[in-house]
Amino acid sequence: MGNSITWSLTEDHPSHYVIYRNGILVDSGDWDSDLINTSIDGLNPGAYYFTIVVFDIYNNWSSDEVIVTVLAAEPTSIPTVTTTSTIPSENDIPHPILVVILIAEIGVVMILLVLLSKQQRGL
Repeated sequence: MGNSITWSLTEDHPSHYVIYRNGILVDSGDWDSDLINTSIDGLNPGAYYFTIVVFDIYNNWSSDEVIVTVLAAEPTSIPTVTTTSTIPSENDIPHPILVVILIAEIGVVMILLVLLSKQQRGL
């Protein structure tokens, strides 16, 4: 079921009707005092002025205006998951503190080797 405007009008001698949207004729027809409907589906976001004019067989008329405001649809968001992984490459430069620790470890190993060598020689 779509969206529509429905007018309920009564007249002893009904004849016909015309419907305008923003001043442009969008519907017309014979009228027998029944309900008059016009669809408002498919309108783009914005304000619309619907005017109905009904006539009797003596060409007397009556009118009514309805203002319809169409809002933009809320975007449907789909959650997205982003994964970032870093794979070190051979060209990565090590952090300076790591270089200092590595040099210190090499120094400790060298000192231990010298001490062991002296101990084996009996010095």
